[in-house]
Amino acid sequence: IHRLLSAGYQVVKLPMLVDVPKRIRMASLESVLRHHFDLAILTNEAAEIERALSAHGVKFIASGTVRSIPGCLGCIRLDFDTALGELAASVRRRGIGSVMEVGFASNMCLTPHLRRLGVAVRQWDLDLPIDSPAPAVVERMAMEKVRARLARGRGWLPEMFFFNDDYVGEGALKALSAAGIRIPRDVRVSTWANAGSGPVWPDPLDLIRMDPKANGDRVADRVLACLAGTEFHEGLVKGPEFVPAGFADDFHPSSNTSKGKAVKHEP
Repeated sequence: IHRLLSAGYQVVKLPMLVDVPKRIRMASLESVLRHHFDLAILTNEAAEIERALSAHGVKFIASGTVRSIPGCLGCIRLDFDTALGELAASVRRRGIGSVMEVGFASNMCLTPHLRRLGVAVRQWDLDLPIDSPAPAVVERMAMEKVRARLARGRGWLPEMFFFNDDYVGEGALKALSAAGIRIPRDVRVSTWANAGSGPVWPDPLDLIRMDPKANGDRVADRVLACLAGTEFHEGLVKGPEFVPAGFADDFHPSSNTSKGKAVKHEP
């Protein structure tokens, strides 16, 4: 939005909340469409919105796939599979025998990639509120749940954790460190991460890293070119990248029962 504003365009941001009745959502859109727009950009797939834009003669960029409907100039697709597939291939290449994906049930994303490669993987749904009032609540709840499970024993620890949320990762890492578990010597960790925020950790971590600014800049470049008259080609892809920790391929975790000294990160 900032890039478009800086280029002299007026921008209207219209949230289309899924928990609002459809008739109210569409009434809001119809009200806005009384004004002239050079272009609409959809951030989610919504056939009824696309039809309304097309009926009003508004050119638009779809989300997901290109639509064979008047006015659709192209699409922006969010791709998680490429980065997750690279992480899964790295796990198999390094001979990691067991992985536990931890976090929100709705985010369980690495598991299918690992199973396709024959890597043993378990899931631990922390049963956290998806609409938590603050990220700090998610972090603390994750820390407490991991700490409680560690207090009952350590036989359940995998060779590698994958935390499918950055705040879950922050909390779980604190619990592991406080229990004296060394990363990556005792257990390897990979986690979802957002560029510029976290998890911030002194030990090397494999990251599935989303860079919102870089993705936004790529979209802005294409949108501004489109507004200037350049064709918006199909299939602009944005998404996270796999950032390996830089471990040697022949590295293997030591026993999970090691009691070596660890740096304690206070919650």
